[in-house]
Amino acid sequence: MKSSNNIYLTALVEGLNQVIPDLDSMIAKFTMNRPEGFDELIKTATRIAVGSEFQLTKPVPLTPIFQNIKTENGIGENQGVMYPLTALSIDRDKILPAEQCKINWAEYWGKFADDFSRIPTTGSTRLFLETFVYLLKKYTSNVGLSERSPYVSLFEFLKIRAALANAIYRAEDKEKPILMLCADISGIQSFIYN
Repeated sequence: MKSSNNIYLTALVEGLNQVIPDLDSMIAKFTMNRPEGFDELIKTATRIAVGSEFQLTKPVPLTPIFQNIKTENGIGENQGVMYPLTALSIDRDKILPAEQCKINWAEYWGKFADDFSRIPTTGSTRLFLETFVYLLKKYTSNVGLSERSPYVSLFEFLKIRAALANAIYRAEDKEKPILMLCADISGIQSFIYN
């Protein structure tokens, strides 16, 4: 399969390549075109997504953000709880945070590799992209971004960074490649809850 200028897919794979050992051998059957300046593009997208310089390295267990809320008694309740390192599931013991448990990253990424190897190598890039994003969500939603931001899902970060990189790459105006908009709809909460 040849991915021509699919920056979104290339950025997702690049992100995983930074956190999963030996990913290169898994993705060897898929050719990813890295355009000139791709590394700088990823740095820019990362800086926008995180708000500062950031190097994606070793993942950590995903923790509830509520642990970081300052209360009268100090910082957060239930320090030391994390989401289980399992593929997404609706089982009660797999979606709620629990006390720290043993983590075997090699075994976890091995399960991802098994599922990844089942993706067909023939067909459209779109089919591969949709299947790959599903696997990415399944295996990286319960993984924290870094020790600095363990409450940020690796999946959400990779998805946002890839979308920003794609938008910047495709922009006609290279000086101002993206326009970010923050909007608030007044009264939406009362409408939703009534």
